[in-house]
Amino acid sequence: GWFFFTTYNTEEASTLMEVNASQNDKDFIAAVNWKKIEDYVNNGGGTMMPAKYAHNVYDESTHSATSTMKEEVRVVNPLDVPGAVYFLPTPKSPHGCDVDPSGEYIVGNGKLSANLTVHSFTKMLDAIEKQKICRRCLRYPNLKL
Repeated sequence: GWFFFTTYNTEEASTLMEVNASQNDKDFIAAVNWKKIEDYVNNGGGTMMPAKYAHNVYDESTHSATSTMKEEVRVVNPLDVPGAVYFLPTPKSPHGCDVDPSGEYIVGNGKLSANLTVHSFTKMLDAIEKQKICRRCLRYPNLKL
């Protein structure tokens, strides 16, 4: 299974954000293969870190939730899971993406550009299979689509 979200500020700007974080022509939609990460975790991957939080579970039959306080959480660095994350080039600071009901099209648009970009899921998988990688950004492979 896959999920998608947008990235921006590949310039890694830390001052004058609206100006300096929009210098590149393209930023990215991140395509994350959560099944690969799930397999990694199920085989003992990841690092346990201290973190106090409430684990809430909703029971449909009673319409109520139970909370269990937890003391640690498993954290995964996706760079430790080859093939877990790929970047899809998308113009000008994309701020949102969606997938059409068929699952074939991934749509992203930028807040600085009046156009939107439509990526094909089939072409994305083909590019991954054929290792069509044009470069790396933040150490993640950028697919050449």
